[in-house]
Amino acid sequence: MSHITKINPVEVWDLITFRRMCVRMGWEVKKQPTFKSYRTESCDLAVDVGANYEIGLKKKEDGQVDVLWDSYSAGGLVEVLGKDGGVLKQQYDVTSVINNAADNLREFVVNDMQDEAVGWKEVIVTGY
Repeated sequence: MSHITKINPVEVWDLITFRRMCVRMGWEVKKQPTFKSYRTESCDLAVDVGANYEIGLKKKEDGQVDVLWDSYSAGGLVEVLGKDGGVLKQQYDVTSVINNAADNLREFVVNDMQDEAVGWKEVIVTGY
């Protein structure tokens, strides 16, 4: 059944980090009033991840951002973002680590390693 839900973050979603994550992942962030789901839903920004449906970003009155999605299987978002948005959360955290490294290290290297057999991805950031 199709319905819109929030992807709950481990921390508060930071829009700059979110946009950087989208660039890393090759996703397109679009400023538009709606995002594609089973029904047209309102948003401030839409993210095209290459699926039939899009992610919606909606600013709340307190300045925080809600990340909205429709997990209906025909939309294809679960395949890209993982169950409950797990891949999205993981990639957001990876981007946060990379941002922190860029702010605090003179030089750093990011090595992405993925094991398709077990479905996990490891990112190692080394530097000085």
